[in-house]
Amino acid sequence: MQTDLNTQAVILIVDDTPVNIQMLQLILQKEDFKLLTASDGRKGLDLAREHQPDLILLDIMMPVMDGFEVCAQLKHDQRTIDIPVIFLTAKAEAQSITHGFAIGAVDYLTKPFNGSELIARVKTHITLRRSQRRLLDLERKNSVLAMVVTTNHELNQPLAVLNGNIFLLTESFREAGIILNEKQRNYLDKINASAKKMESILVKYRNAMSIRFENYAGNSKMVIFEDE
Repeated sequence: MQTDLNTQAVILIVDDTPVNIQMLQLILQKEDFKLLTASDGRKGLDLAREHQPDLILLDIMMPVMDGFEVCAQLKHDQRTIDIPVIFLTAKAEAQSITHGFAIGAVDYLTKPFNGSELIARVKTHITLRRSQRRLLDLERKNSVLAMVVTTNHELNQPLAVLNGNIFLLTESFREAGIILNEKQRNYLDKINASAKKMESILVKYRNAMSIRFENYAGNSKMVIFEDE
């Protein structure tokens, strides 16, 4: 479920310490964010895949599955690869921070949290992600429109040939006095109807006022052409 660009931003907090989660909630609930929480890495991964939040605040030091492993799995999953991850850590060692960036994190915050700094960084990365998604959406739409122009250009000629030959075939039967039986007429009608359907689809694509994307199957998207 991908968050719409104009809706409330969703933040996932993953931390095994309840006090840390409560502190983050107190700071972030003052802003217009929807908050999701997970007390361990596995639950965090499940929530990230299900809700695809705008941002993940991820604790590094957790049992069973630490933040580094969670982040690595997020960045190897097409459903979550683009979600920005900010690490939460009491460790300021350069090695840990460098490793976090290397596996895909965009930032880090040290505990105890500074409320103003936390909100500023969260807003910055949410804005960046949404800007990137707007650009990607625009690129995808431009690509689809270019494909429509190409498709119309490539198919118009063979469609014209198909329609022309259907007409000539029908006329040749009439001139020769050939009377088609019901099955033959059905075959010819189906060919003609299919050609007309293809032509109407091309006209719909060409005259569409806008397009949008909908989930089709798995990670696939379907393009919906709208008249208005």
